[in-house]
Amino acid sequence: MRWMILVFALVPSQAIADWARLDGAAITCTLSETSLSFGNGATQHFFAWGRTLYTAAKPSWGTWRTQDDQYFSRWPPNDVWDCFTVETDDACQIAFEDAQGNRGIGQQSRP
Repeated sequence: MRWMILVFALVPSQAIADWARLDGAAITCTLSETSLSFGNGATQHFFAWGRTLYTAAKPSWGTWRTQDDQYFSRWPPNDVWDCFTVETDDACQIAFEDAQGNRGIGQQSRP
């Protein structure tokens, strides 16, 4: 029994979280005027008017929108819109997953 408890304790919280996929309206509502903190120390703020500011070593401005129940972002100088599904859990984490299954998770906070 001790072994099972130890194994459970070592599983990252995101692996056992109950994730719910968001539709387009919920993505917009959840991200608008929200800031996320990422495990690498970076932060990202989503302005309701469609701009986003990602800050790591230096600030980077991009554009975001929702379409067909997905999140899209574009980062200059690239003109291509990257597409992601979005999920949230009961711990206010937001997960972005691209078509190849790459997943990024941020912790949500509101000012």
